[in-house]
Amino acid sequence: MALKHIKYRLSELKDSEMAVYHRVLLLLSWASMVCASDPPEKPENISCIVVQSGTELSPEMTCSWFPGKRDPILPTNYTLFMQVFEKLDSNPASKDNGKLKFSTMPIFTNVDIWVEVENSLGKVKSEVLRLDPEEIVKTNPPINVTVTSEDGFPTSLWIRWKHPIRQEFFELKYNIRYCKNGSHVWTEVPPTDTVGYIQSFRLQSLEPYTDYIVQVRCINNRDLGYWSEWSQNVTRKTPEAMKTNPRINVTVTSEDFTAILSNNKSQQAINEPPEFCCGKIFPETPVLELGKEFTATCVLSALGKRDTGATADDIYWEFKKVRVSRERYTKINDSAVSMTVNVTSQLESPLTCHVSRSNSAHGHINRNVHGMFFTAGYPPEKPENISCIVVQSGTELSPEMTCSWFPGKRDPILPTNYTLFMQVYEKQDSNPASKDNGKLKFSTMPIFTNVDIWVEVENSLGKVKSEVLRLDPEEIVKTNPPLYVSVTSEDGFPTSLLIRWKHPIRQEFFELKYNIRYCKNGSHVWTEVPPTDTVGYIQSFRLQSLEPYTDYVVQVRCINNRDLGYWSEWSQNVTRKTPEATPSSKPDLWRVIIPSADNTAKRVRLMWKDPVHSNGRILGYNLTIKKERKTESLMIKSSGGRKMYELEEVKGAVLVYITAHNSVGVSKPASLLIPREDQVPSQLKKLSWLSQHGSLWVSWEWERDRHRPTEFVLEWLSVSDGSLDWQREPGNASSAALKGELQPFKRYNITVYPVLQGKPKKPLTVAAYLQQGPPSIGPSLKVTQNGKTEVWLEWEELPLDSQNGFITNYTLFYKSGNVEKSIVLPPSNKSYTLKNLLRETKYVVRVMASTVAGSTNGSEFTFSTLKYAPGEIEAIVVLVCIGFLFFTVLTVLVCINKKEMIKKHIWPQVPDPSNSTIANWSPDFPSRPDTPKEGSLTDVSVVEVDVFEKKSLAEEDKTSLPLKKDKYLSEEHSSGIGGSSCMSSPRQSVSDSDEGGDSGQTTASTVQYSSVVASGYKGQTPAQAPAVPPTFARSESTQPLLEGEDHHDGDLHGPDPASTHRYPRNPYFRRNRTVEGGTMLKLHQIEIAEQSASSSSSSSSLGFCPVEEGSQQTTPTAEVGVAEDPTPSYMPQRSGYRPQ
Repeated sequence: MALKHIKYRLSELKDSEMAVYHRVLLLLSWASMVCASDPPEKPENISCIVVQSGTELSPEMTCSWFPGKRDPILPTNYTLFMQVFEKLDSNPASKDNGKLKFSTMPIFTNVDIWVEVENSLGKVKSEVLRLDPEEIVKTNPPINVTVTSEDGFPTSLWIRWKHPIRQEFFELKYNIRYCKNGSHVWTEVPPTDTVGYIQSFRLQSLEPYTDYIVQVRCINNRDLGYWSEWSQNVTRKTPEAMKTNPRINVTVTSEDFTAILSNNKSQQAINEPPEFCCGKIFPETPVLELGKEFTATCVLSALGKRDTGATADDIYWEFKKVRVSRERYTKINDSAVSMTVNVTSQLESPLTCHVSRSNSAHGHINRNVHGMFFTAGYPPEKPENISCIVVQSGTELSPEMTCSWFPGKRDPILPTNYTLFMQVYEKQDSNPASKDNGKLKFSTMPIFTNVDIWVEVENSLGKVKSEVLRLDPEEIVKTNPPLYVSVTSEDGFPTSLLIRWKHPIRQEFFELKYNIRYCKNGSHVWTEVPPTDTVGYIQSFRLQSLEPYTDYVVQVRCINNRDLGYWSEWSQNVTRKTPEATPSSKPDLWRVIIPSADNTAKRVRLMWKDPVHSNGRILGYNLTIKKERKTESLMIKSSGGRKMYELEEVKGAVLVYITAHNSVGVSKPASLLIPREDQVPSQLKKLSWLSQHGSLWVSWEWERDRHRPTEFVLEWLSVSDGSLDWQREPGNASSAALKGELQPFKRYNITVYPVLQGKPKKPLTVAAYLQQGPPSIGPSLKVTQNGKTEVWLEWEELPLDSQNGFITNYTLFYKSGNVEKSIVLPPSNKSYTLKNLLRETKYVVRVMASTVAGSTNGSEFTFSTLKYAPGEIEAIVVLVCIGFLFFTVLTVLVCINKKEMIKKHIWPQVPDPSNSTIANWSPDFPSRPDTPKEGSLTDVSVVEVDVFEKKSLAEEDKTSLPLKKDKYLSEEHSSGIGGSSCMSSPRQSVSDSDEGGDSGQTTASTVQYSSVVASGYKGQTPAQAPAVPPTFARSESTQPLLEGEDHHDGDLHGPDPASTHRYPRNPYFRRNRTVEGGTMLKLHQIEIAEQSASSSSSSSSLGFCPVEEGSQQTTPTAEVGVAEDPTPSYMPQRSGYRPQ
């Protein structure tokens, strides 16, 4: 899309911008090519060729290679390299070929050749090909090819040519082929006949006075390189043959042959080897017989001995560079050595003789003295089993006889000539033949005359002759088929046909007898008329016992009536239909019962088929329907479609008759009873099926104690398209093959009905397939419910047309990562629950449906298990809520049960000073009756407390003080009411003078409850603590003292020295420190003087500061001295009672 957009925008740009966008477009195109490209592939299979140019080798070498299957797409450079010795050169090449140029083609030298391919994605190099250019030369065809004929040699032609290239390059060998003018069947001269550096050859065994076309080609005589092209056609006619050709046997000795060669140097033999300089091998160019011993002799010439200084001891033999063991050598003299070997197929041509010698005069010499090419093979075998035949040509016998034979099991390997001979009386003739057959030609076929026939076989290793076959050509004649064969039918004869023909050959040669065969049209089962029914020199015959209105195919053949020779071929097919006849069988009537919804009536569909032997074209049907008291007759014309009729609302029993008629007559009626009520249980025990050899077989079993039914009706219904068909089987049958046109991979419901005297009984039904296959599609899977470690899977049943067979099982595959598991399920399962899965994991699942013929996978489905199971989060929330509620209830219950303890620790009980009883308490001496003025100090009782004793005063008071039971004494440590907090101000405290005084005090005249004048409250130290013993001042309030203070909470501190100075206190009670624990304390009431003047000026405060953590507190002990007359202090409160 980007490229298209750029191209669209180019049309709107200025010329100056066009170049820029053009470059961008090229860059994008190049980038897209690079993205879709591949690096180059390595070239393979390099091959090269050097051709001839003029009389020299071309200096140019052409190479080709396979560049690879893949197109690199990118611009790719191919370079062809070559290296000769240390010289390296290269030339650019195309994709699959290139050329290398040399100043002179370096034959007999190794050349390294390779290809390099490079593009922007990489560079590769092919394997190096090392070769000698001599090995890849293709020369021009032989030049100046001529063909001449010679009088007196009507079966031969003389071929001459010139070498296309100089001998200095290499010697050539030649291949010659020829054919008759106008023919395209070429005959090649065996390569062994053209061995050597020759320039002429004589073709032999040709036909006289016949035009022949000749071609010649050549190749390196070492079989290196390529064959040249064939030379241009040269045509020449062989001479005419003489009327007589007497045979002349000429024997020429080797001496005579040597003399001929010496006297006719200008007319050397065609296959004469070239001159040699060192020696020669005898025999030269031999043909060796496999399995026999062969002896060759190497003779050094006088010139060779003189030039090399070698002797017979220096000679050794090689078969194609494989040296022969010296154990096989025989020294004949100083110049000759023979070698004897057993000829096998492992010996390879050529055979060469060499000398190897080292001396001071000549140095080391290793020279090839001479060599020869040889062929090995077998002599011909004797032909056997000669047989001949003479065929008819027109109305006469052919003048040509064709013979064949068995040439033998062994291949002679060597070129072998086969010749077929014949002799009639004294006249003998022959014709060249092929390996196993040949032909003899006569002016007129000599029937009634004995002819001798034999075969002669010859090659360079021998000649054999077959046994002579003597025969009369009449015995081997094969005539043409009968002529003008015709077949006719006759009205009134529906079961016969009349056949007529003509004799193929004149009666003068011999009489014939005939053979007739026929079959139904479309069938390949022929029926032959017995030979005894066709005896005689007849030309017509009537076929009988045929079926009416049936097409028959007829053929006729003939042979010598003396049973000599061969049957002729069958005549051409002639087809004819027999005439019509009255139908000889009943129509096939059947029904399908369709019950109604309310089961009060039923619908019956009547179906029928034409009679099996309708004997003509059925024109119509007569249908008769008999109900309880009603008979209905119908005439139904044959329409070619489905033959059926439906009965509506059938409630009772119905009897149906049907007949079929053609142009000749009416068939017998077929009947069918449709019963009133349901049938009794089926008497069939078992129903099974089997698909075998392309047919569907059905088998059933009948109860033994029951009467056999009259017949069985086999009905099959195609489940997919609803088509129905049926067939009938005899009552004694227990199996049958369905004869309908069944389709593979389609399900059929097969029902077998026993029919007893026309009444169908209860059937059995089974589903079957003619052929099963793998399902067409796989099941489609879906997840119905997902969980944490399990999942509910479900799939639908495959459509029936896609099952292609009975589903045998389902296989469920599920995979997580690279681990795949499977579960095999029965075909009834359409769902499954996978369990024991991993939570929060991705799975791939599929279902495979299987039949007996294969399996098909459904599409893959991917799902992931949940982190929590359904309802798991709700359960956790509910459990947490229940636990929290239980904890809350438990906490409330504990609080209710321990509320006093909790209240004590959290909200201490604070006494109300207004309710204190200390205000009503007085010592033995009553207080002053005078009511103090507002702002004056009240009378208080002062108790001196010994803070150094462990036992509290309250405990002693319980036993020793003569106090009232309802009075409360303070422990050694006070609760600190009345100014125990740090920085709290002292307040004035006023109380009534007597116990029975008015308790209804105003807020202005509050009663001081107590004042702690010890060493501090709960670890607090006064700012300036005097070294006086602590005292406890008690008011006369009626409020009971605090009881919750612990003794160990802290040490009491002394009162503020400033306060002590301003308000000197007189002890109300005094406790002697010398009193023992069990002695009653004697209290002395001391009246405190009215301090009206000082009450108004009472403004000093106690300064308490908290003790720093870790500081050392000093508590008075028993050893510390105390003043004899301590001045008791009174702590006034300025504005009444201070709430705590």
